[in-house]
Amino acid sequence: MTISPELQRIYASAPEGEQIFETLELRHPRFSQAHYITNAPLSFEATLETGQLIAFTPLPFSAKLPGASSGGNQDLVLVIDNVDREIIDELENASADPTQRISVIYRAFASRDLSAPGSDPIALSVADISATASRVEATASRTDVLNRRFPSQLYETTFFPGLDR
Repeated sequence: MTISPELQRIYASAPEGEQIFETLELRHPRFSQAHYITNAPLSFEATLETGQLIAFTPLPFSAKLPGASSGGNQDLVLVIDNVDREIIDELENASADPTQRISVIYRAFASRDLSAPGSDPIALSVADISATASRVEATASRTDVLNRRFPSQLYETTFFPGLDR
């Protein structure tokens, strides 16, 4: 993962008055819209890696970032507190189509530089989720990166005619 010099400086020295704004983007085909939330105390606008300017809404959450495991799974453990009825309604809409997973994109911004994420976005999909009236707990995971075929394509004669003999 690439981390910007500004974010590295904040991680290393924790200068006074500067923070790391963690953000989440939540998407599902049955959601009314994409949801952009932050655990920063106030809302702010930041530019995504695509160049799109987005307003992030404060909503307390904690995220335990994925680490390396011997099984090849990389799971993000996510807890969102004080959710309102809108989020619960969106989750109920998503549960109507269990074939599509909720996608989660984690981004970190340096409080002084909101022109781009300070690190590469981490894209995951929710594998397990539970919700109460005020709290959502979820486990989002990447695909099994250790057991994935390389280069993750099938060698078929339509694309590789030299295989046909």
